[in-house]
Amino acid sequence: MIKKSKALYICALGILILLLSACGKQKAFTPDVTCNEILTVAKTAAKNEPENFTLYSETEQQLDAFTMSLWADGTYEECEEFGLLEDYAILYSSDNTTYEIAILKAKNAEDTAKLEDVLKRRKETLSVGDKAEYDPNFKTLLNDSRIIIEDKYAILLITENNDSATKAIENLKQ
Repeated sequence: MIKKSKALYICALGILILLLSACGKQKAFTPDVTCNEILTVAKTAAKNEPENFTLYSETEQQLDAFTMSLWADGTYEECEEFGLLEDYAILYSSDNTTYEIAILKAKNAEDTAKLEDVLKRRKETLSVGDKAEYDPNFKTLLNDSRIIIEDKYAILLITENNDSATKAIENLKQ
């Protein structure tokens, strides 16, 4: 009887450890997920994509250090962080509406914090721009914006549906 209960105890303990380790496993992006893929699922989930937009990506209109600086800082100077990028996809409204999804992927995980700083500077650049004059939702959308840092990725969401976009991005992880 003692041997049976000890065996059951050990079996139950093993199952518990297995369950805890499975639950504690953090999901992550696979190494081959592209910024365009993340952008696509985020904009589909966020809806309300602007009619007029600008898109920068490796496969579309390519970004360079000066364009990145103009986007992030509003200046015509070379953006130092451009060299840290492995991949990127940036979609933003080029009309009077406020909408933006930016996905930046660093070559090295330790550089992700620098890309996060780029996204913070982008928000600052937007805050002093003239969109607030044309879009009554501007301040709310900018205040509700979200910066997500995952592995090598720095993600900026400025949409009416950041929760849905975040959930869609999370679903890409395995």
